[in-house]
Amino acid sequence: MSSALPHNKKPRKQYVLGDFVKYATGIFAAHFVAISDMGIYEFAEKQYTDEKQQLQTCHMVLVGHYARKSGGPPVWAQATGDGIRYHKGTGFLVEPLILDIHCGKVYYEPPFSYIGGTIKNSDTPRGMTQERKFQRAVVESAIHFVFLLSGRLNQTLDITNPDLLGHFKIALVNLLQNRKAHEAADRTPTKRSPTRVEETAITKNEARPFKVSETNYRNLTFQIIRRPLPPIIAASLNRRVIDLTRDVPGSSPQAFNERILLEQQFERKPDGRDYEISAEDGLQRQALKAKVSAKRQRLAQCEATALEHRLQIAVMKEELAREKEELAREKEELGCEKEELGCEKKAKMFWEHKHNSLPRILLDRSRLSIASGSPNDQESSVALVRTSDAGVRSGPFGSGRSRPL
Repeated sequence: MSSALPHNKKPRKQYVLGDFVKYATGIFAAHFVAISDMGIYEFAEKQYTDEKQQLQTCHMVLVGHYARKSGGPPVWAQATGDGIRYHKGTGFLVEPLILDIHCGKVYYEPPFSYIGGTIKNSDTPRGMTQERKFQRAVVESAIHFVFLLSGRLNQTLDITNPDLLGHFKIALVNLLQNRKAHEAADRTPTKRSPTRVEETAITKNEARPFKVSETNYRNLTFQIIRRPLPPIIAASLNRRVIDLTRDVPGSSPQAFNERILLEQQFERKPDGRDYEISAEDGLQRQALKAKVSAKRQRLAQCEATALEHRLQIAVMKEELAREKEELAREKEELGCEKEELGCEKKAKMFWEHKHNSLPRILLDRSRLSIASGSPNDQESSVALVRTSDAGVRSGPFGSGRSRPL
């Protein structure tokens, strides 16, 4: 189911995580906690070939299987921000699905089957009916939310799903309601004793199941971990069984054990297809490796970003130190200039005072000569005074013809 969009549809609104978080309080608080549990979703890094025949690598979430109501290849969903793209395959390289051709062949599995409104695949009708179209819209609203919550998407558009928040509200109610209904069906009375689990028909491969009483639950946990298990029982201890018991009020060890064996009886009947079990184990291992690889990649990106920020801070500190040095040097030069200007001003004042006082000195000497009664000296003194006065007027430093007495 590729998310090829009709050209006549335009984006109506952009949604971010905060638009969905408003349902975290009020009557949907418990429902929001249930759908926000990232442990019930399985992400993996996958590679596919796009329309331009180029390889693309991205994170996808496991949503169900393809073509058959049980046992088909797994289907992975990718949220692009414009819509949801579906891919199928068991390995790292998956095959994109085309919207109008393959949309009716995708069957959701828990938790997305609960979100869509069904408990078992047998309840899903064949073909792409209006009911299944509505189911897909509800599931895709939850896929958008999961990618936003996990940080794999920053924003999304309502191009293919105009009532995105309305469908998300239905997804909140469906998940908790259908999960409780499934667990209630698991607790219905059977031919087994309510406090003891007996052998069933699934043990035809000569593997004896554990006979567990309510008082031996702690020992059971040790035996499941340490004792070798037959393939059918080992395959039943998968992520889905454990996820169904996560954060369920009133769950007890007895109910947990009954759910494990009910899963063996109704969904893992021996039909000789052990290769599917081993393939499923391989998928789980690949998913775990992909999760570890994604976390390491994010850690490396964070470390690279931190290193880049530290380098930027160091460069800014160096620039600041250089600017401080330049400012100090400019202040020092300004002080020197002020000091030189002061010296020049003092020197100018000194020379002006000296040259302005010279005519007065000569005049005083001429008066002394007149008083002594020497006419020749008087004439020469007057001439000298006139010559000196002319020299003073010609410039600030006098004339070169004037001679001091």
